[in-house]
Amino acid sequence: MKIDEQDSGDIPFEFKLKGSNPTVYNGIPVELNLTMSGPLRAILQQGLKTYTRPDRLLERMQYLADQ
Repeated sequence: MKIDEQDSGDIPFEFKLKGSNPTVYNGIPVELNLTMSGPLRAILQQGLKTYTRPDRLLERMQYLADQ
């Protein structure tokens, strides 16, 4: 994984995954490459600002914790 914030505010993000599993498709190698670029910091911060847990869910979690 590689993250490198630019002066422009863009953050290139690179994630690479390689491997194989003998029990999956007879061990055929798998390679996954994901590259993103853009204002990722702003996107993530906005997502965190808008995320709230519904009150009903919190009440249910508390109820289950008390059991």
